[in-house]
Amino acid sequence: MRAAASESSGEGDNCMRNAYLRIGVAWAIAALAVACDDSGNTASDDLGLGGGLPMDAPDADEVDGGSSLDQGALPDLGVAPPPALACGDEAAIYDLNASGAVDEDGLWYLSGTTGGADWAGACSPAGLHTDAVVRFTAPAAGDWLLKTVHGTDLDTVVYVFTDCADAAATELACNDDAIGGHQSAVLVPLAVGQTVFIVVDAHQDPAPEESPAEQDFIIFARVADAPVVAEARLFVNTTVGSVGVTVRGTDADANVDWLSLVLRDAAGQEVGPLPMSGALDASFDWLEQDQGAFVGGFSLRGDFAAAVQSAEVVVVDADGLASAVAEAQVEVAPSVGEGAGCDIRRAYAACEADLLCVYGSCASADTEATCLPEWTVLALATDAPVAGRTGLGDQYAVGSCGGGGADAIYAFTAGEAGTYRFALSAVPDEAAPVLYVRSHCVVDDVLVELACNAEAPTALAVDLVAGQTVYVFVDGFEGTFTLTVTRG
Repeated sequence: MRAAASESSGEGDNCMRNAYLRIGVAWAIAALAVACDDSGNTASDDLGLGGGLPMDAPDADEVDGGSSLDQGALPDLGVAPPPALACGDEAAIYDLNASGAVDEDGLWYLSGTTGGADWAGACSPAGLHTDAVVRFTAPAAGDWLLKTVHGTDLDTVVYVFTDCADAAATELACNDDAIGGHQSAVLVPLAVGQTVFIVVDAHQDPAPEESPAEQDFIIFARVADAPVVAEARLFVNTTVGSVGVTVRGTDADANVDWLSLVLRDAAGQEVGPLPMSGALDASFDWLEQDQGAFVGGFSLRGDFAAAVQSAEVVVVDADGLASAVAEAQVEVAPSVGEGAGCDIRRAYAACEADLLCVYGSCASADTEATCLPEWTVLALATDAPVAGRTGLGDQYAVGSCGGGGADAIYAFTAGEAGTYRFALSAVPDEAAPVLYVRSHCVVDDVLVELACNAEAPTALAVDLVAGQTVYVFVDGFEGTFTLTVTRG
């Protein structure tokens, strides 16, 4: 739960909510998980689309509204022995058309067991573990998504070829861990009546001698539609240093999930909170989709915002299917009045002076600063260390430099004017603490955060006037800590 932050202020932060953010190959922001394949590489294979997008997409059950491929809806087919169908000279295979099932939406599915010959694909070396071969004849033309799913413990690699007697020369696609959680998927254009052979390969375990030679798998096949972006807009607020992107479009499968974003300056060079070599992959801040249409947005903060002049946006669904690249040109974030809609980073719409963004609407800056009555808030005093624990209880807020776990909240009132230093100590590394101070406990507007830090040593300094009350949040994974506040 760490991202770069200054000890002295919250300005120039990354505004990366790591509860909602997924980082692909590009921005190595600390505490945000980087997708890795089983070999330790940080780049995932694409779906045979040629774009090379990182495919560490969230699981289907994390998507708003679920997915037609939600494993919870799968009937229990059991594990039947494969029919005696030849593949090359010796390997027995499954036949998805004959031995599988199809639902009313055209979703084919089959469960089986690995245990066959040792196949290999372009994205995976030979000798992983046991395999299964599934023959499939497309009943309709289209882009077919062939995907292993959760429901077993098997870590899969999937590759497809047209001639199992000459697999290497006829391979159409290969993928390892496209969907996250060690499941794999490929997207293959097929003509009606075209037959392909799908290899489900079991990834070799650290101690293969302890692994069963036969392992269960489940595979889905259906015609899939990638999202289509109709419009992408890029908003920049140089006053607070924020950037926001909104996209709208269509997706027949209604399972849009995340976006891939590249920000560029006037010279066309990539810009961002850290040196980059690719795209930022992130969950939407907000996403609405209904009857095949979607609209969503994502925002972030940082000193780089003033340099941003354009953006390239790709929308990805829960199956890992990506839209074409959409170009977005910069617009100035509009200033809006009391009662108008706003966002807490002031990227899409910035509240006018003396207003705060409170629950999505601009409201008076005199809005109540205290925490909600049901929140647990402890007292904090100067030179009086307190012991606490993160990762227990409820999640109340997220800092601009990280967070997203259960919080410990403290109220501190300055006895006299001065600079006060808040510091954490005796914290285990695995707790990955995030420390931030806010003038308003409940309000999430970026202007109420006085400082945020997630770097070790975890400490920050805030200038306060006499009698001013602030709220100190200690966020992170489960772990103990000691919090101390000193003046000067």
